[in-house]
Amino acid sequence: MGGLDEHASAATMKSWYLPLKHKGTARDLPEFYRTVIAAIREVDQQTPVMVDSGWYAAADAFTYWPQPLE
Repeated sequence: MGGLDEHASAATMKSWYLPLKHKGTARDLPEFYRTVIAAIREVDQQTPVMVDSGWYAAADAFTYWPQPLE
């Protein structure tokens, strides 16, 4: 329902994520994770945090993320 096939090409995923399309909206999964990780890091600096890429945790979906999470 998000307008992107589960295994779309990297170029298609990056185009889908562009600002004014989905970046900065409720579909912005990387930004959501940054917010969650920041809240965790306020109280715990050491516990590893795992996230999935979305799209049924398909690893190729990480190709549209603008940068790694920290």
